[in-house]
Amino acid sequence: MVDLKHHSESLTPQSPTRSWQWHDAKANIHWVFGMRWLPALGPQGQKAMQRSLREQGFTWAVNHGKQVRLLGLHPDGAIAPVNPKTASAAAAFASAHPSGAHALCLQIPGMGVWLVAACDGCVLSDTDRWFDTLEQAQGCLQGLRDRHEQIVCQTIQWSLDESDAANDQPDFLQASLAKQCRFCRLPSVQTSWPWLAFAIVAIAALGATAYLSWPRQQAVPRFVDSALNAAPLSPLVRTHRPESLVGLFESWHQLPVDPAGWLLQSVACRIDEQQAFCRAAYKRHVPGAHNEDLQPHAPPGWAFEPDSLDRAYFKRTIDMPMQSLQLHQQASTTFGLSQLQRLSARVAGLSIGTSSRLPADTSSRMVDRGQRPFESDVPMTQTLFVRKLTLRLALRQTDRLQELNLPLRWRQADLSIVQGAEIDQLRGYLMLNLQGEWLETP
Repeated sequence: MVDLKHHSESLTPQSPTRSWQWHDAKANIHWVFGMRWLPALGPQGQKAMQRSLREQGFTWAVNHGKQVRLLGLHPDGAIAPVNPKTASAAAAFASAHPSGAHALCLQIPGMGVWLVAACDGCVLSDTDRWFDTLEQAQGCLQGLRDRHEQIVCQTIQWSLDESDAANDQPDFLQASLAKQCRFCRLPSVQTSWPWLAFAIVAIAALGATAYLSWPRQQAVPRFVDSALNAAPLSPLVRTHRPESLVGLFESWHQLPVDPAGWLLQSVACRIDEQQAFCRAAYKRHVPGAHNEDLQPHAPPGWAFEPDSLDRAYFKRTIDMPMQSLQLHQQASTTFGLSQLQRLSARVAGLSIGTSSRLPADTSSRMVDRGQRPFESDVPMTQTLFVRKLTLRLALRQTDRLQELNLPLRWRQADLSIVQGAEIDQLRGYLMLNLQGEWLETP
């Protein structure tokens, strides 16, 4: 039996929220084709998102994914008939393909083409959507091929003749899979959050929590212990403490996301020795909003700075404590490259520059001679070299920075909000960009 009453004709063909629902009378399951998917990264992010959705009038959602948790919404979820017998077709397709990348173009005469794709059992962004023609769907599919070279693509046609629709249904629409793809009722809440905050504040909180969860006894990198037994003439260098970044991310967590008709765009922090000079950029997205609306929302320690009709900033200087460390074998080229190679596969981007010897004036600023008596009278036996280091990773993954057991000095830390981002194991809506220097000894 075909149920066409939930087909949203008013939406454009390329809209990711165009939806259609098919009723499998034999299994008594209503399969939804075409949903909105929102990332909920970690338990805190999931709770915040559920709270916001409830306040928007949504009562049902699909909980999907493993490492990256997704909440799926019926485009008309606030008014459409949704219940435990309703399930997501996209989540069923992803569950049927737990490994590798797979895509499907499902042609339905009189309806259009439904495109869905999954990677390692998780629905990919920019899919679970409808197109008027197969050519339009394949155009979107080409972008998926660029990101997933080994993706397996399939095109099938599904007849909606009432006599054989159930027998002709795609294989992934199985009653056994429906159990993990069904809509569940969202928990009720009492508090009120801005509707846009759930996708950003929750992730920022998760990123800060990840750093704060480090055992305090590891606040000083492991190579300090071995450095105590290093050669007595090895230079002491000034590097940033691991907890310096913790404080920086905590300060970001205080920033409002969409206060009084303004929207947070990015955060940029220039780091100079023991201080970070941060500026959070806001853009006006409601025509009637003005500076007097935004200024009271500046968190403690942040100063308001107007810029233009549609842009303003919150500015703050944040402490970045440094420590004096003795260069030893952990600063060697071999050790450092091995550390960075291990990390490179676990972040969205990592690159280093060529090794260069520090000029004398720069070395004098980096070397701390005041930590040992009479060291200024003793020539150093090691020469300082430096490599530029650039890191890009999702904010939720900042705990992976603890793998960098290297003497590092940070120069720039930026937070970017990527609209329409691809959500996968390495990327998200909130991306952290770090630039710094790795001090090494050849």
